[in-house]
Amino acid sequence: MILDLKRVNELDSTGARILLQINESLRAQGGNLLLSYPHDNALVSSVLRDLGVAGALGEGGLFPDTDSALESAEDRVLLAEGGEEALGAEVVVERLSVLEGLSETECAVVRALLVRRAFHAGRP
Repeated sequence: MILDLKRVNELDSTGARILLQINESLRAQGGNLLLSYPHDNALVSSVLRDLGVAGALGEGGLFPDTDSALESAEDRVLLAEGGEEALGAEVVVERLSVLEGLSETECAVVRALLVRRAFHAGRP
């Protein structure tokens, strides 16, 4: 779960406790709580730090922007599904979970619409 804090102006102790509870619940289910823009507002940042939210999430749970948090979440899913090699490997179309339940004919329609694109690290 990614929570974007960019437009959060204030966070109190109740909000911090809720974030800690969400984090605990997600971890019990094998998930993670990720926060983006946690340091954009000094008040929010200090509450996250002082009430233990930042510590509970660790450096791997705090991101300067939502894109970074999303990239980390995607990497975690890939690692869980296929290990280290999955981060660099191409996923075979037939293994995409979004195609589950579709007939071969329907999968062929989707496959025909897909376009292969290569993206290099650090480039838009």
